[in-house]
Amino acid sequence: MEFASRIKKEMTEGIVRAILVDAGYRVIGMGIENVIRETECMTADGYKKLDFPKPMRSLPDFVVMDKDQTEKHFVEVKYRVSWDSKIFDEIEEQVHFYKELVLVYLNSAPSLPENKKPSPGSYLRCCKVRSNNNILEAYLSHHEVMKWTPRAEIGGRNGKWWGLRPIQEVLPKVNETKDDKTLLQAVKALEGILNA
Repeated sequence: MEFASRIKKEMTEGIVRAILVDAGYRVIGMGIENVIRETECMTADGYKKLDFPKPMRSLPDFVVMDKDQTEKHFVEVKYRVSWDSKIFDEIEEQVHFYKELVLVYLNSAPSLPENKKPSPGSYLRCCKVRSNNNILEAYLSHHEVMKWTPRAEIGGRNGKWWGLRPIQEVLPKVNETKDDKTLLQAVKALEGILNA
């Protein structure tokens, strides 16, 4: 992985972790880079040669639980320069393995609708993704109506950035009043890196 990409990945995961911890969630790092730290410095070819088993390669970035440990979410964090619904292809195998994930996506250059000022939710959005009868489905907004959408139907309007939800709608302990300030600070902290 290129150095700049590694920095963006680490910063994005760190910001998402900080937002969730600030909201009162317990956040446990799970990705293979957390379990086997030596993989961080490997080339893609070197990593492939080690041929880790599928369950290890598919570990989500985080397990997120409430403080009472009565609910859990597997969370996968992605950073991209723009939105592309092909991200669902990238995580499909992982979704089938874990049955349901929360995809948190940081988009450094969202396309804003007319007269819409950027807000934290313009850059950081998420959705639940599940495997239903071995078909990937994402819980997305269609004309302000939320519904489970099969992967084959995600694209064009159904796969637009604004179909994903603000993080507080998917992980409700992220308090909306506090959230705006926390998310705004998080996005400002990343501003220089996001567009590099």
